[in-house]
Amino acid sequence: MVNDQCNGCDLHQDRDTAYWLCPHEHWYDAQAQCQQLGANLVTIEDFDENSFLSFLLPEATWIGINDLEQQGVYDWVDGSDSRYRYWVDDSAPPASSESDCGGMVTGGRWTIFGCLNQRPSFCEAPHIE
Repeated sequence: MVNDQCNGCDLHQDRDTAYWLCPHEHWYDAQAQCQQLGANLVTIEDFDENSFLSFLLPEATWIGINDLEQQGVYDWVDGSDSRYRYWVDDSAPPASSESDCGGMVTGGRWTIFGCLNQRPSFCEAPHIE
């Protein structure tokens, strides 16, 4: 269920989804904050969703893709099987033990950052009327 309290996050809605743009946190803390909202860091399913979020982008912002389980294998924090990708260089970044957590950058492209960097984050949950 979607929490009515935004905990310092700005609520945006598109189609049947609620998105929160939340303040600067580490990736792990950002995911924990999303869970307090009844959400997860965003899983991006397609170009339209990516475009919607890119218009809200204040700066490099956390999304739910990561390779924490296995270096170089990028999965979504919610376990989704979404295969949509929009990497900066059109292919996944090389595996690095120092950079495991995904973020969206200018133009809506994605890259991988160190998880302990402080960034805003996108949380996502189904919109409940």
